[in-house]
Amino acid sequence: MTGARQLSHALDGCNILLPVDRRSGEFSTALERHGAETTVAPSLTITSHFDDAELLDATHRIIADPPDIVIVTTGVGFRGWMDATEQDGSQEELLAALEAAQILVRGPKARGAVQGVGLDIDWVAETETSAEITEFLLAEGVRDAKVVIQHHGEGDPLMEQILQDAGAEVRGLVIYRWGPPPDPDLVARTTGMVAGGAVDAVLFTSAPGARAWLKTAERLGPL
Repeated sequence: MTGARQLSHALDGCNILLPVDRRSGEFSTALERHGAETTVAPSLTITSHFDDAELLDATHRIIADPPDIVIVTTGVGFRGWMDATEQDGSQEELLAALEAAQILVRGPKARGAVQGVGLDIDWVAETETSAEITEFLLAEGVRDAKVVIQHHGEGDPLMEQILQDAGAEVRGLVIYRWGPPPDPDLVARTTGMVAGGAVDAVLFTSAPGARAWLKTAERLGPL
């Protein structure tokens, strides 16, 4: 337990593994306030690209040739994009280029990030899936539309291909990437903890994180 004030005993005696990078401290504190014991062992790290020349070059092209449609898939990714352009000195120009576009977001976190910079949102995918966004755009029609997609860490080539096949001109931006875990040995030990019954629950917050942890377990063979 940390020094967090305990709010209830709902999770007393429950050992929870968090293979989580971003916001792991918030999750563990919230769980511990209800009596849980937590182990934080990120299976991946988020690598930001503030100085990524490819990202900034793509951003400058967007400024020069503004999109008709902008798809924002994650709050952390959109904020990272804004941070990169603020550091580059091009944020105001980018926001001006995005103002006239139809902006679609994947869920409330992405919505909050976009609203945080003063842009209006035209549509929200309440299921928080790219598939819902794709279906919406196909129903509307995207032929000859210039579409910019702010991707999550792995990108989404299938989404890009579907929209391209429907006649759109698609530009994808990967704002952050998944990197290796900060402590691979700790991740390996957690798979043994789960196999040995020392963990009651595993909390994943991203599909890439879950896959990375499961790959470690498969490689070591404890599950």
